Amino acid sequence: MKLPEIPKGYERLAKVLIDALDQAAYGKGKERHATDEPFEKQGMIRRNKTHRGFCLAQAEKKAEESERLTGEARKREILGIIVYAAGEIITMEDEGSI
Repeated sequence: MKLPEIPKGYERLAKVLIDALDQAAYGKGKERHATDEPFEKQGMIRRNKTHRGFCLAQAEKKAEESERLTGEARKREILGIIVYAAGEIITMEDEGSI
């Protein structure tokens, strides 16, 4: 997959999205959830397919938890929200609903 060119004025958005990817692949996500499987084969996606709404519920939980945090800890929770939202989109694609 070729990454798109980042349009002028969208560099900060791109950085946040890359930070979310980095967290999932190398940070807390890998440390707690990954088992060297591709992202779309990991537990969060499997659970979202058997328990529809799991990813969005987890994103909501992280949003609530982030309100009690500050600094980098809060940033990590919010990046997790982005990752769970991506999990929902992947599930929708796999189901053929988008």
